[in-house]
Formats: sequence, C-alpha cells, structure tokens
Amino acid sequence: MNESEGQNGKKEKIGTRGRACVVVLGDLGRSPRMQYHALSLARQASLEVDIVAYGDIEHLRCHYM
Repeated sequence: MNESEGQNGKKEKIGTRGRACVVVLGDLGRSPRMQYHALSLARQASLEVDIVAYGDIEHLRCHYM
C-alpha cells in the first residue's frame, strides 16, 4: 500500500477504500429510503457499497447470484 502526504501534511493511504453492504429485506424498487442510504454511503462516506435485496431494478447495475 502506498502512502502520500496530503494537503494538511498528514500521511494518507492511497488505494484503500472502505466497503459497506446494505441488506434490504424486500423489493429494492419499493425501498427508496434504502436506495438513498446506499447512495449516501457511496458519496458522502466514500465507501464501495454492495446491496443485497429482492426485486428487479432496470436503472441499477445488478449482479445476480
């Protein structure tokens, strides 16, 4: 893992990003609040987010198992 010196002079790790998993016990398409939570984690907390849910959403990129 590489380190660089940030703007404030502190060393920062490069290439690391946290990860979160949002589990929806229902249809994700009918859960706008859970969609918002996942989006907030990705944007504001800079996390990679996995969503586990039921349903078929056309506007989201889904991985099926």
